[in-house]
Amino acid sequence: MPWKGDVVYQGAVDITGNLTVGGNLSVTGNVDIDGTLGCDDKITIDSNRIEFAAAVPTVGTYSQGDVVFNNTVVVSTTTDAGWICTTAGDMAGVGRFAPFGDTGAAIT
Repeated sequence: MPWKGDVVYQGAVDITGNLTVGGNLSVTGNVDIDGTLGCDDKITIDSNRIEFAAAVPTVGTYSQGDVVFNNTVVVSTTTDAGWICTTAGDMAGVGRFAPFGDTGAAIT
């Protein structure tokens, strides 16, 4: 089920198959997906969002608990798996992120 643009929905969502959103996906309620969820930008769950980026955010406004996963993770001792917003606000002001998930050495 491809969808272009933002999707905002309130209530329960049940999907059998694939859902691809070419914008932002925001659902208030339960989401049950039996298949694949693809989203080009970000996913919002309740009031928190999940994003993917190559670096910790330096612009924009974020809420405490928002998560940004590192989409350029490599196995090393210095790469973070992502960052979580610890202080809500604009990144040019009070907004702050903390790293999580040291990728370390590969487990074989």
